[in-house]
Amino acid sequence: MKGADEFNNSYHLFEMLYHSGIALIAGIMKDLNKVSTQGFSFSRMVINGAVSGFVGVITFLFLDWLGLDSRLCAAFTGIAGWLGVNLMDFFGLLFKKFIAKKFEVPVTVDEEAKHSELLNK
Repeated sequence: MKGADEFNNSYHLFEMLYHSGIALIAGIMKDLNKVSTQGFSFSRMVINGAVSGFVGVITFLFLDWLGLDSRLCAAFTGIAGWLGVNLMDFFGLLFKKFIAKKFEVPVTVDEEAKHSELLNK
């Protein structure tokens, strides 16, 4: 049934855009929350919003794959959007540690320091 597949694909695309938008708004809100301490930077806000939107899509796809309800996915994509760049850094460092342990590659001291810094935020 070609019609049903097209409907499902367009609905899934709408859901991805919806959840990405939630994460994007959360990322922009977090960036605007930092204005009092770091000052306003439009380029930083756009970059953090884009990263948050990307994290939101990845979070939605993972939670949708798990079969969770769309409203619960929306809550988690909002949280992931708020964490944005920090979440990407954290999982990147965990992935580096996993690869380093698996293939017995040493992790540099700077990465260890950044990892502990991310865990303590």
